[in-house]
Amino acid sequence: ALPIYSTKVRTEFTLGQYSSAEEVNQAVSQIKYMGKGSMTGLALKHMFQKSFTAAEGARATSLRVPKVAIVFTDGRAQDDVANWADKAKQSGIIIYAIGVAKAIEEELREIASVPQDRHLFYAEEFSSMGEITEKLKSSICEGWTQRQQNTEPLPPDRK
Repeated sequence: ALPIYSTKVRTEFTLGQYSSAEEVNQAVSQIKYMGKGSMTGLALKHMFQKSFTAAEGARATSLRVPKVAIVFTDGRAQDDVANWADKAKQSGIIIYAIGVAKAIEEELREIASVPQDRHLFYAEEFSSMGEITEKLKSSICEGWTQRQQNTEPLPPDRK
């Protein structure tokens, strides 16, 4: 899923909308800038309440597919990020916080899952995103591998 935000949140596409990387890349390349504003807390609320639902294409808990969110920000949020970030993390969503340029470290720490050294990234400028992308891919893949090795079957009431 790809919700984008400024002073409001808009879902560009849902988890179930595309079935190939090529389709996702094409959709991402068509995204239009929303304008100034940074309601990061509102975006986290949207992600928590809508993006990871069955209606939006999320897989069943019994399939053990991790729920992973990547939050990008380039400035100070105009609202509270801690409340919705905490709710998402408590529900099992793993959040990577990516800050660029004028992003606020304290807010990135409130958003990111622990351990933060694996879930928080910062770049002075957008041209450094390639390096962050590689680190992010590595971290997500390592997390998935560790999760697969350390899981036991779900109890019947969680399937």
